[in-house]
Amino acid sequence: MRLLQRPRCRLDLPDQTGGVASTATHLRRCLDDDQLPRDLRITGALLLLFGHPIGRTVRLTAAHYRTVDDNHYLQLGRTPVLLPPSLAVLITEQLNQPAPTPLANTLETTTWMFPSPHPGTHRQAKGLYERLAALGITVRSGRRAVLMALAQDLPAGVLASLIGIHASTATAWSHELKRDWTAYLATRINPPNTANHDK
Repeated sequence: MRLLQRPRCRLDLPDQTGGVASTATHLRRCLDDDQLPRDLRITGALLLLFGHPIGRTVRLTAAHYRTVDDNHYLQLGRTPVLLPPSLAVLITEQLNQPAPTPLANTLETTTWMFPSPHPGTHRQAKGLYERLAALGITVRSGRRAVLMALAQDLPAGVLASLIGIHASTATAWSHELKRDWTAYLATRINPPNTANHDK
């Protein structure tokens, strides 16, 4: 099985991607701030590194996570992706936490990364959405910024395999990136002439 190295995610896109400086700041906080709850750090980091939707993050299990030669991988799409060490530590701790209730500990057969108090299921995404928003992380714009940054560096087929989106969706992101950059560069090269605007 082929393992994919973590891509270098460029966060230098024009402003219409959703605020790249804010995205980078929030990512650093998710990876490094020990004062934040671990579940928010993991969901925020997966969102801001790989554009992984919260609704799919809560369905991750121990089976999606593996270690090969001291490197840690998470399977978000067809190809497992290499995790930064700080995120791997958080995920390891999350998977090793006690079950939320004694009943879940007795009956649960799946090791969920985000287990529900009710055996046999995972946590709901809604609560994580709301808690991330309270930290200033807007899921929709944050994911857009990351997907466009990844589309800048990776072919559509690789991007689709990496983060588990359809190839046509990855292609659409690549095309949208080209349109946004073309418009952005056009305004930089040929700024509107406002010299005679008030005459």
